[in-house]
Amino acid sequence: MPTNKSVRADLEGDGDTFGRMIPVGLLLAMLFTALAFGAVEAWSVAVFGALIAALFLLWGVKCFVEKQLTLVVPATAWPLVALIVLGVLQSISSTDESGKRFAISMDIEATRLLLESLVV
Repeated sequence: MPTNKSVRADLEGDGDTFGRMIPVGLLLAMLFTALAFGAVEAWSVAVFGALIAALFLLWGVKCFVEKQLTLVVPATAWPLVALIVLGVLQSISSTDESGKRFAISMDIEATRLLLESLVV
């Protein structure tokens, strides 16, 4: 049974409201993608992207309010960064005078679409 003091502290806010909302939002986004056909339909991918953008905005507001920015990059993120760099390099193309495209990737638009889904 909560006391009046603990209820008052919850109503006034202890400054860690954003710290609790962000993990809950991430869990809800993952739950939504699993329930929305595995997030393969166009509308569910758009909603998932909007949820992630809202969580990034919430994280930015949290950093602004706390006046502290802490970034922790795990070692397992570097292969993903390398994959994104490879995708950017493969999505560069050039066109000659006759209109023929030259690129590393066989399907530049598919590479760019996959790169967009990796970044989001």
